[in-house]
Amino acid sequence: MTHADSTPSPLQWRAHPWHQEPPGKSTTLVGIIFAVGAVAAWSFEHILYGLGSILILLATTSRYLLPTDHLVDGQGASTTHLGFTRKLRWQQIARVDVHRDGLFLSPFNQASRLDGFRGIFLRYADNGGRVAVTVDHWRRSLQDSKALKDPES
Repeated sequence: MTHADSTPSPLQWRAHPWHQEPPGKSTTLVGIIFAVGAVAAWSFEHILYGLGSILILLATTSRYLLPTDHLVDGQGASTTHLGFTRKLRWQQIARVDVHRDGLFLSPFNQASRLDGFRGIFLRYADNGGRVAVTVDHWRRSLQDSKALKDPES
């Protein structure tokens, strides 16, 4: 196998936790959201408080309720959710944290309060092994190219 044969092709997938998680979990979440909205409308005696609560809760849980598109290629990794794309080039990624349901790519060497704003989470969609291998390959390729450019470091 030549080096060209071992280079993975760009990996693109869609993760949708609503469909990946057990139906009871998803149904319970939606039930809680609407129950909170009903309680807010009743306690503040106006339907707009209930609707506002529901909209806020739906927005904050959108990564669970709606799909997110992911792309890992030779340039870096990106996620697109609700039309907004977040990208990190391989040169920017200092840390990869492995989680049960995905990989977190961070530009910080150590955990930081800014991780949630600067990093990206690549949620698996029954492809965890391929995602991990592809990310590892591109990060190693970057390290190897740095070593070739600067052999003294």
